[in-house]
Amino acid sequence: MAMETTMTAEERAEALERPLVPVKTAGLILGLSLTPTFKAIASGDIPTITINNRRYVPTARLREMIEGRVGQSEKAA
Repeated sequence: MAMETTMTAEERAEALERPLVPVKTAGLILGLSLTPTFKAIASGDIPTITINNRRYVPTARLREMIEGRVGQSEKAA
């Protein structure tokens, strides 16, 4: 079974409304596959919270990361 690698804008918006999302969903929101997502977690670039042995990413941080990317792209233009 192939891993899903994209999200629609609607799915992304719905996911970002939740306080936490699973690691896989966080990667999809950021446009990353699973390996780069876990590398970013290991390096501390993406923070996680562990609940009952499952890792989640705070969506507040994802929104900050997305806004930072947009801000950097606009400055470069």
